Amino acid sequence: MKRGAPGPLLDPATADLVSTRRLREHVLASRVIYTMHGHRTAERRSLEYHRLVAERLDEALLAKARARVEEWIAERGPVHPVYARRWKAVLDRSAPEIASILVTDDEASRDLRQNTPFAGALTPSERWRILREVHD
Repeated sequence: MKRGAPGPLLDPATADLVSTRRLREHVLASRVIYTMHGHRTAERRSLEYHRLVAERLDEALLAKARARVEEWIAERGPVHPVYARRWKAVLDRSAPEIASILVTDDEASRDLRQNTPFAGALTPSERWRILREVHD
């Protein structure tokens, strides 16, 4: 290198990373890890949200949830009809059975919780507490 000429902008390891192919692989891998990590956190937060809903499940809350599901079915949206019908079947059960489904950690219950008719059942401070306390 000539005297007074600027040195390389990147060290060899960084230059290697920045190569198009490796950078693309690195970014994609980071997104996959973030998405998997973020999705698990969202599922855990949803489970906690629904645990609190299950604790306070009463006829008024059930009536609101049932009305919301009926709107989903009548308007054909915003929730896919398959999930709207599944929620209707759940909400036709007894309160203890509904509470049990809300807190079950299986694939079917996780799918249902992603399209919940219980949105708005918790106060903003309760939701913020879940966001603060439930993380990986």
